[in-house]
Amino acid sequence: MAAIDEAVVLPHDAHPIADYAKYYSQGPGNDIVAVFILPDLLDQKDKQVCERMKDDLAGSSRVRCVGDGVPLINAGERFWVEDWHKLPWIFDPKCGDISVVFDRGNSQFKEVRCIGKDAPT
Repeated sequence: MAAIDEAVVLPHDAHPIADYAKYYSQGPGNDIVAVFILPDLLDQKDKQVCERMKDDLAGSSRVRCVGDGVPLINAGERFWVEDWHKLPWIFDPKCGDISVVFDRGNSQFKEVRCIGKDAPT
């Protein structure tokens, strides 16, 4: 994770890397899949989703609002997610989340892009 943090070149409209919380996981094949996400945006999304879930479940206070095994972490921190399908996404159009795919087999980045820039409108 540290090696990827040091080598990655973020998109030109991204925030400084220190602003992002970084979630990593083993993807398909030799790929390491990561999402760099602004913690404040993830926290806002988490609260919105949580409130909708509680409303849908008649105000249940036992609803788990954060993704399974995926905690909210601070800017600059890293967390390994066991299942890459559980990586957090927010689709922010202002580069609040970045998708990173790194091929360990040839030590090259396959993808580094702002997720929301390519999201359907």
